[in-house]
Amino acid sequence: MSTSKTGKHGSAKVHIVGIDIFTGKKYEENRTSSHTMDVPVIKSEDYQLVDIKDGFLSLMGDDLCVIEDIPVPDNEVGKELKEKWNSRGETENMIVTILSAMDERQALKVRTTSDK
Repeated sequence: MSTSKTGKHGSAKVHIVGIDIFTGKKYEENRTSSHTMDVPVIKSEDYQLVDIKDGFLSLMGDDLCVIEDIPVPDNEVGKELKEKWNSRGETENMIVTILSAMDERQALKVRTTSDK
């Protein structure tokens, strides 16, 4: 974010650059410094991976509710998910971190834990 000085045509301007957290696409916006901007609420939650079926993740939260509407991402995280799922051991649990904002959700990272 950068600001410019006030000039003969009004108030100071603000140049904002943002990166989409889901696609990586870059967005730029120029606004007056007195203009209000909406800020998205971004939430990160961990779920236990129960299954991968038909390209979708089956995830269980702390409340024991299962969600099955998040697709396996078509990126490095998706490849890692499939590899770890296919090579996991009997005592291993997979924890998937889901990033959500503005009615969108996506798997962000995966880690493996062991039952002892």
